[in-house]
Amino acid sequence: MNRLSRLLAVAVAAATLSGLSLAAVAQTTDVEVGYRFTNTSGNENVERSQGNEREGFLVRGLYLDLSDKTGGFADRFKITAFDVGASPAGMVRLEAGRAGIYAFKASYARRELFSALPGFANALQTTVVPGLHTMDRVRTGIDADLTLLPGGKIQPFVGYSYNRLNGPGETTYTLGQDEFRLAQNLTDTVHEIRGGVNLAFGILSAELMQGYRFQKTDETLSLVPGAGAGNSTGTAFPGTSPNLTAFARTSRTDVDTPITNLTVRARTDRFRFLASFVRARAKSDSAERENATGDLVFLDAFRTARGYQDTIAARATGFAVTGVVRAELTLLPEHLDLSGTFTRRVRRTEDAQVTIEEILIDSLSFSGGTRADLISRLEAGSSIDRATNRYEAQLDGRFGPVSARAAYQLDDEALTFATPLAAAAPGQAGTYDRTVRGGLFSAMFSHSGITVGGEAEIKTADEAVLRTDFRDKRRYRGRAGYRHSLFSVSFTAQETRLENDRQGIGWNMKTQSFSGRLEVTPVKVLSLYGGAALYDGVSDIFIRRPVDFGIETSHNDEEGKSYDGGLAVAVDRFRFDGSFSTYKNEGNFPLKLDRIRVRAEVDLFQGWGIAGEVSRDKYREENLTGADYTSNRYGVFLRYSPK
Repeated sequence: MNRLSRLLAVAVAAATLSGLSLAAVAQTTDVEVGYRFTNTSGNENVERSQGNEREGFLVRGLYLDLSDKTGGFADRFKITAFDVGASPAGMVRLEAGRAGIYAFKASYARRELFSALPGFANALQTTVVPGLHTMDRVRTGIDADLTLLPGGKIQPFVGYSYNRLNGPGETTYTLGQDEFRLAQNLTDTVHEIRGGVNLAFGILSAELMQGYRFQKTDETLSLVPGAGAGNSTGTAFPGTSPNLTAFARTSRTDVDTPITNLTVRARTDRFRFLASFVRARAKSDSAERENATGDLVFLDAFRTARGYQDTIAARATGFAVTGVVRAELTLLPEHLDLSGTFTRRVRRTEDAQVTIEEILIDSLSFSGGTRADLISRLEAGSSIDRATNRYEAQLDGRFGPVSARAAYQLDDEALTFATPLAAAAPGQAGTYDRTVRGGLFSAMFSHSGITVGGEAEIKTADEAVLRTDFRDKRRYRGRAGYRHSLFSVSFTAQETRLENDRQGIGWNMKTQSFSGRLEVTPVKVLSLYGGAALYDGVSDIFIRRPVDFGIETSHNDEEGKSYDGGLAVAVDRFRFDGSFSTYKNEGNFPLKLDRIRVRAEVDLFQGWGIAGEVSRDKYREENLTGADYTSNRYGVFLRYSPK
């Protein structure tokens, strides 16, 4: 049983003992616990990467409410929990408070992050399984917030958050003209404290918060046993085959970020106003040390070497400010609203400096000579500033069965690169201006169970600074449906296009999706549903080949189809739910996934009941049969829910 399960047991016991100290306690309990059995054949790593539902004890759900409205330290005390135990993600939440005195909320969450896909970033699929990039980590988080005098005109509050990501993994690293598999261990910890006050006086309200965020990241890398020969074949230099006998890297990064947030609101019957200001200033310090021994080739230095040492020290200050002013005016009550928003965002990197010291141990020139250590030192600085002004105007109308919305948006962006970083063209250092204009229109008709609507959004930009910036964006969406007392049917269609036709980029992306769904309830105790969806995505962009730096087109084309259906029966003390789904994708990544879910519940006596579950997943990949798996899961659960 993991720490979250133990924490749940302690929380339930604490809540129960606290509840006994309250007078006139009203208890509400809803709990479902049981055991799940699993049986997986095929590639268990792929199954864990996609689902990761394991065998073991499971608290499917718990709700405990202890209330005392006559006094005591709390008139509200609730505990809820979901998927605790043999589950990749679980959560426990606590709420406590006393009207007008305090309100307290706390939560604990745990999520397992596993990835070991043989087809991801793995050019050696036939020889390296599961893959070259894997991870098996756990993310845990704690949040706690306390508000004093809730509902009053002045409400002080404090809060604390903790987040930790920890666990091993594998990655690859290019060194000395070859690529090597490395074992990785990562620990990333974030602490955040905050405090402030909420104010409410008549039509005015405000919130002031000051927070501090402290992040520490530690990473270690080492050579995977038996991976010293590298992933490449052949020689990088006549008579030299790169290899490693040992590799080690340690790195640490500390980031401290104070955050200030101020929001002011005003509201009348026909007018609403909001102004907000957020300021964050992050300071980071990084240190890294790397050591390697073996036979390595360094083409940039025209030398071979039997070892390598690298020491890096870096610091940077990041500054970000966001200001928003928004006003809403009701022109015709219940019919017509007009709103306008101005947003100013500034992100700036200041005092970014890095010092790198590199030593080639026992190195030899390509032309021969005497072996010696070669020491080089580099000091550099870089920065990127990005400022954006956004202007928005929106008109919303509602007249009988028809509603409509029209909006206009203008973005003025200015980017300044102090050194060539990620801009889209040669000679990248300098200042770039970009203007994006866009409009949106949507309309909906709804009457007598009939719903028909559509939406169109078009944006154009005069420049593309980064490779991921679009020059043209178009999105269209349509929806139609009909709802009757016995059935409902709906259809949706959507298309999105993104383009950046700048020379050397040639980015084009188009996605289309169509779906339909039918739900039928012929009698009160029976309901059925079925649906189908089609998805098509095509993208092209120019890329450089890492071997010879030539340009070629990266083309990706996917076409997916999905079908699903199910039924639910509820007769007296018996309930049954069954569903199936199938998804098939064709194109660059052909696959098929079939799923079946069945659950039956029976109420026994005095709120007690029993439930059984059966589920089956069957996954297939055409290009890589080693990724296939079939997973069966069976569960038996006991439920208590007194009326």
